[in-house]
Amino acid sequence: MRVSVVFSVLALFLTFSFSSYAMDTKCVVVGPAASDLSLIAREAADAQNQADEIEAYLRNSSPNWQTLAYQMDYLDENIRNLQKFIAGFERREPRLTDAQSQQLERLKAGLATLTVFANNTNRLIAEKQLMPYRDALVANAKAMNVRAGIIRDAARSLRVVKSA
Repeated sequence: MRVSVVFSVLALFLTFSFSSYAMDTKCVVVGPAASDLSLIAREAADAQNQADEIEAYLRNSSPNWQTLAYQMDYLDENIRNLQKFIAGFERREPRLTDAQSQQLERLKAGLATLTVFANNTNRLIAEKQLMPYRDALVANAKAMNVRAGIIRDAARSLRVVKSA
């Protein structure tokens, strides 16, 4: 009788372990949609680097608005590319899990806030007087870096997500 109880417990344990393993699968985006996600992650990393450069430049003893505007042009191009790549990904209509759909929403929210910070920065640069706005511009540069990081991480997570 004890042997059957031990076997029953062992069978129950193995069943639970196997079902947990089966549920711990990966959902992978493949093909052109996966290529889009790689482009998004790379472009977001470039945007992060550009935001870092902008922040470093603003910490310079005498930054000028023309150089900063020139640097923002690069970041604006990153944002346009991100918009294009994300639209391309969505046009492909890949089948996504709930977890992947959440990452896509996180990615799009990151892009929306990155765009807002870039627009605010461009508006302040248009004043052509950096010194009164220097702290706000540095804060915007930091925020743009964070938002670009969110986009990059979400694109990577979206490509391969463990299902619950």
